[in-house]
Amino acid sequence: MTQLIEQNGWINPKERLPERGVPVLTYNKWGRARVETLRTWDEQPYFVGGLKAGTDVLFWRPLPQLPEVQE
Repeated sequence: MTQLIEQNGWINPKERLPERGVPVLTYNKWGRARVETLRTWDEQPYFVGGLKAGTDVLFWRPLPQLPEVQE
Protein backbone atom coordinates (compact mmCIF):
# COMPACT_ATOMS: atom_id res chain seq x y z
CA MET A 1 0.00 0.00 0.00
CA THR A 2 2.79 2.46 0.91
CA GLN A 3 4.55 1.94 -2.43
CA LEU A 4 1.28 2.46 -4.35
CA ILE A 5 0.57 5.71 -2.50
CA GLU A 6 4.09 7.05 -3.10
CA GLN A 7 3.85 6.23 -6.81
CA ASN A 8 0.67 8.29 -7.15
CA GLY A 9 2.13 11.64 -6.07
CA TRP A 10 1.79 11.29 -2.31
CA ILE A 11 4.68 12.63 -0.23
CA ASN A 12 5.89 11.19 3.07
CA PRO A 13 6.07 14.04 5.64
CA LYS A 14 9.23 12.46 7.07
CA GLU A 15 10.90 13.23 3.73
CA ARG A 16 9.36 16.64 3.01
CA LEU A 17 6.75 18.87 4.65
CA PRO A 18 4.29 21.13 2.86
CA GLU A 19 4.50 24.90 3.23
CA ARG A 20 3.03 26.18 6.48
CA GLY A 21 -0.44 27.64 6.11
CA VAL A 22 -1.11 26.10 2.66
CA PRO A 23 -3.99 23.55 2.59
CA VAL A 24 -2.99 20.09 1.33
CA LEU A 25 -4.69 16.72 1.02
CA THR A 26 -3.52 14.33 3.76
CA TYR A 27 -3.85 10.59 4.36
CA ASN A 28 -3.72 9.57 8.02
CA LYS A 29 -3.03 6.37 9.94
CA TRP A 30 -6.77 5.79 10.35
CA GLY A 31 -7.23 5.50 6.57
CA ARG A 32 -8.91 8.89 6.13
CA ALA A 33 -8.11 11.53 3.54
CA ARG A 34 -8.62 15.11 4.74
CA VAL A 35 -7.68 18.63 3.77
CA GLU A 36 -5.27 19.91 6.43
CA THR A 37 -2.93 22.85 6.99
CA LEU A 38 0.55 22.50 8.51
CA ARG A 39 1.32 24.49 11.66
CA THR A 40 4.19 24.47 14.15
CA TRP A 41 3.84 24.01 17.89
CA ASP A 42 6.97 24.04 20.05
CA GLU A 43 8.97 23.73 16.83
CA GLN A 44 7.21 20.43 16.02
CA PRO A 45 5.22 20.12 12.77
CA TYR A 46 1.52 19.49 13.32
CA PHE A 47 -1.50 19.67 11.08
CA VAL A 48 -4.57 21.59 12.24
CA GLY A 49 -6.46 19.37 14.67
CA GLY A 50 -3.29 18.20 16.43
CA LEU A 51 -2.28 15.48 13.98
CA LYS A 52 1.48 14.90 14.03
CA ALA A 53 3.32 14.97 10.72
CA GLY A 54 4.93 11.59 10.06
CA THR A 55 3.15 9.86 12.95
CA ASP A 56 -0.58 10.53 12.49
CA VAL A 57 -0.39 11.94 8.95
CA LEU A 58 1.38 9.37 6.79
CA PHE A 59 1.26 11.13 3.41
CA TRP A 60 0.26 14.44 1.86
CA ARG A 61 -0.07 15.95 -1.61
CA PRO A 62 -0.90 19.37 -3.05
CA LEU A 63 -4.55 20.03 -3.76
CA PRO A 64 -5.52 19.84 -7.45
CA GLN A 65 -6.42 23.02 -9.27
CA LEU A 66 -10.10 23.89 -9.11
CA PRO A 67 -12.07 23.58 -12.36
CA GLU A 68 -12.98 26.73 -14.23
CA VAL A 69 -16.67 27.55 -13.93
CA GLN A 70 -18.39 28.54 -17.16
CA GLU A 71 -21.17 31.09 -16.59
